[in-house]
Amino acid sequence: MKSRNHAVLLLKSLASSHRSITLTGKWFRVAPGLAAGTLLLALLLNSCSRLTTVQDVQTRPRRWSSTVQLEGTVGDRVPLIGAEVYELKDPTGEIWVLTDDRTLETGEQVKIRGKIRIEEITIEGQTAEEVYIEQHLIEKQPR
Repeated sequence: MKSRNHAVLLLKSLASSHRSITLTGKWFRVAPGLAAGTLLLALLLNSCSRLTTVQDVQTRPRRWSSTVQLEGTVGDRVPLIGAEVYELKDPTGEIWVLTDDRTLETGEQVKIRGKIRIEEITIEGQTAEEVYIEQHLIEKQPR
């Protein structure tokens, strides 16, 4: 139940910050003449995105580049209008993930790539930071 409360606080904070959240399912589109540059960019992105643990993201979110790759199990899910928040669990911890993919099932194994987001939440005069991932790419693992 604690994790669901964190999700509610995160959602309230996102709503009150008056920020628009844009979820994208595609990285970029390429004109035919840019194939070599695209290949180079893809190699650079791939070499920079190694698998990260939830614990590393939670304890040092500003250490990482804004995009990380995580692997784990889908936990609690909270449906939203046009999106969903789910808890991603790995052996080191849990983190909330914002996605537009509504086909995920609790218990499913996934590998995701997304941006680290940090939201400040103030409760009774005390400010805390909630770290979550805005998912951009997902790969469902076979069961």
